[in-house]
Amino acid sequence: MLELFEIAKKSADVANAKGLLAAKAETSICVDTLTLLIRFSISATAPETRRIMERLGHLTRHKDRKICTSASVLLQHWSQSIRDQQ
Repeated sequence: MLELFEIAKKSADVANAKGLLAAKAETSICVDTLTLLIRFSISATAPETRRIMERLGHLTRHKDRKICTSASVLLQHWSQSIRDQQ
């Protein structure tokens, strides 16, 4: 799961550096990877959970609206999953 998130994050960073019009492939990779991550369950007690959630929060403020939306959906899904665990 952490490796998939790193792929999404790196793709988002490249998309940010290239600009909205030139980064269609990177945006697509990021969105597809974030969509895959929805299938993973996240543990409230796992040590990396907080770090991943914080980094995902940064993606919700990305310049590209598609990345923002995908990150927001994933963050909301994982937050609900953590609330359900408690």
